[in-house]
Amino acid sequence: MKEAIGGFMETREENSYNIGFDLGGTSLKYGYGNSKVGLKFFKTKYHEEMSLNGLTKLFKEAFLDIKKNVSCFDNTKTFASLGIATPGIVDCEKGIVLGSTPNLPFLKNLNLKELLYNVTQLPIYVENDANLMTFSEASKYNYNSIVGITIGTGIGTGFVQNNKIFKGEYNMAMEAGHLIVLPNGKPCLCGKKGCLEAYCSVESMKRIIYEKYPEFKGMSMYSLLSQNDVEVKKNILELIDLLAVGIVNLITVLNPGAIIIGGGLIEIDKFDFEYLRKKVYLNISTDYKNVDIKKAYYGNKAGVMGAMLISQGTNK
Repeated sequence: MKEAIGGFMETREENSYNIGFDLGGTSLKYGYGNSKVGLKFFKTKYHEEMSLNGLTKLFKEAFLDIKKNVSCFDNTKTFASLGIATPGIVDCEKGIVLGSTPNLPFLKNLNLKELLYNVTQLPIYVENDANLMTFSEASKYNYNSIVGITIGTGIGTGFVQNNKIFKGEYNMAMEAGHLIVLPNGKPCLCGKKGCLEAYCSVESMKRIIYEKYPEFKGMSMYSLLSQNDVEVKKNILELIDLLAVGIVNLITVLNPGAIIIGGGLIEIDKFDFEYLRKKVYLNISTDYKNVDIKKAYYGNKAGVMGAMLISQGTNK
């Protein structure tokens, strides 16, 4: 059996799956599987109502969808637990989101463990989304240490060393989206000015382009990256340059074996990942050039995969 709400514990049931939820600023990604078979099912639902009631409804709909799918295709299996990747600083033991969730403000002080247990009646494991993205990628590679960066509505970062998630003294480590890259720069939703997230998240990049070029307002990031307008291209590359600065700072401080980058921005095929890689290597000293810089192996499924693994007790 699997111990109920608590820390890492290996799942013993042979006929069970584990559920992974990945909560983002615009959607909930979800799926199920286990470390042996990987993800058997993956889907995305978008927020219809940005409120606690709307979130609860979204969780219920996703859980029903999962149960319906498994009953159709594999009704010999049961669910052992559920893990959720959430933005913000997390008290993992209690399952409470403590803060730093500007894109989903109603999450602050919310007990996700309690809420999801009431919805599913399963043991619940709660962890920061970037930590779990990094954790899932670390399960794929043999580096001693990995920095994971996920770029979507916001920017999340995580650090896994020797197969353990690094959290710092008060669970607040690796909030690198709020590194200052331009002092007294643009205001960030966290309350500071000049944060990396204020320039290089998808929403911030769009907002900056809209401000400079109102004729492009309302365009998706894909459409903006597809533009042939010389000035728009130049401005987007300048923002990517700032992203490279943030990555260089992380490499210099942490000296990881690899930087793994994922999230909605990286998933866009028009995004010039090679330009970003070259900019990082151009700006780091020779001593750090052995670091590998890669796209996330699991892509936009990385958060769900990490949540599923951590709920199973897979700690590599």
